[in-house]
Amino acid sequence: MQRLRRVAQATRSLATAAAPPVRVHNPEGTKRVVVTKDLPGQRWLDILTASGCRVEVCTSADTILSTSAIKALLGARCDGVIGQLTERWDAELFGALRAGESAAASRLRSRKLTPVRPRLARPAAGGSAYSNYAVGYDNVKVADATAAGVAVGNTPGAVPPQAPPPAAPPPSPRAAGVLTETTAETAAALTLAAARRIVEARPAPRAPPAQLTAPLLAG
Repeated sequence: MQRLRRVAQATRSLATAAAPPVRVHNPEGTKRVVVTKDLPGQRWLDILTASGCRVEVCTSADTILSTSAIKALLGARCDGVIGQLTERWDAELFGALRAGESAAASRLRSRKLTPVRPRLARPAAGGSAYSNYAVGYDNVKVADATAAGVAVGNTPGAVPPQAPPPAAPPPSPRAAGVLTETTAETAAALTLAAARRIVEARPAPRAPPAQLTAPLLAG
């Protein structure tokens, strides 16, 4: 009786977290792509839907999704994921993307409570690609992805291309990387803001005229 009670308690605890809400694009697509955070622009979405993908964009209000929430998003079938730098993609998530056995079956097997029943097993999610929405990929354990058979990509164009052959046309000014100009512009903006005390002066236009101390603002 005690053994059966333990099995029942373990089975009840295996319920997975409810999947966060999503916005679905191209519901008839044959490839399921999960995007863990809404992304700016439209071109990336047009490319995916034009390629026959069903795109599910997470609309959760959580700034950073937990590992359990991401696993719930992946579900029983997921062909690819676009994730964020704030998410830790390691063996656990890559395993959930590629695993051939449900988390419930895995936990029952590890506890050795009872043989894994067929109804607890599920087909492999089938995921074969993960794209990091960032130039860096410190949050991605590439070795774990390789072991799981999942290809990993990051923001394209971030690394300067190799020197072209002499016969090739010169690279465009933006070929050095998608963040090159952005980084330079941000550095210049911060320098000017500090030099002209922009943050300190921000409340001044809304202050009464008597409080507009021009000498201080100009300093």
